[in-house]
Amino acid sequence: MEKYNRPSRRSKCGHALSRHGKKKERNVPQLYSTRVYSITKSKPKLVVVELKTLFCSPPFLLVPGFSSIYLSMDLTPQQLIQFNGSDPSKPIYVAINGRIYDVTAGKSFYGPGGAYSMFAGKDASRALAKMSKNEEDVCPNIDGLSEKEMDVLNDWVKKFEAKYPVVGRVVS
Repeated sequence: MEKYNRPSRRSKCGHALSRHGKKKERNVPQLYSTRVYSITKSKPKLVVVELKTLFCSPPFLLVPGFSSIYLSMDLTPQQLIQFNGSDPSKPIYVAINGRIYDVTAGKSFYGPGGAYSMFAGKDASRALAKMSKNEEDVCPNIDGLSEKEMDVLNDWVKKFEAKYPVVGRVVS
């Protein structure tokens, strides 16, 4: 004899409920849609996405591969320097071709004392194209680069896009 399977009851955030209205403990992820809001009156300009939750509890804000959707800001070079890893409460940003990447996941490389710490909080386009760690090469100016150096820079952009979220752009 087969049991009749009635639809399961769900709470507002998607948790399965028992017949008594109590939450069933399950580790099944629930995915929700998002809404995008633009805040244009303040600087830096933010685009905020409301994520109800990914697993209901606790809510997740960072979604790999989707971070450029929920946060996008315009920073000047003077504002970007604040994200160089010297303040542990702030993320670490590196810009390439004017696009800002959150490289906090690579803190051991880009944080203070890291092998690439000279790139943190700056647009490192020229230095990456020239494969240089010299402070004078850490700048956004790509004028005069050879075709080979431009190819190297494009390879770096592909690597950063695959590994780190884009969080904004550098503006003058």
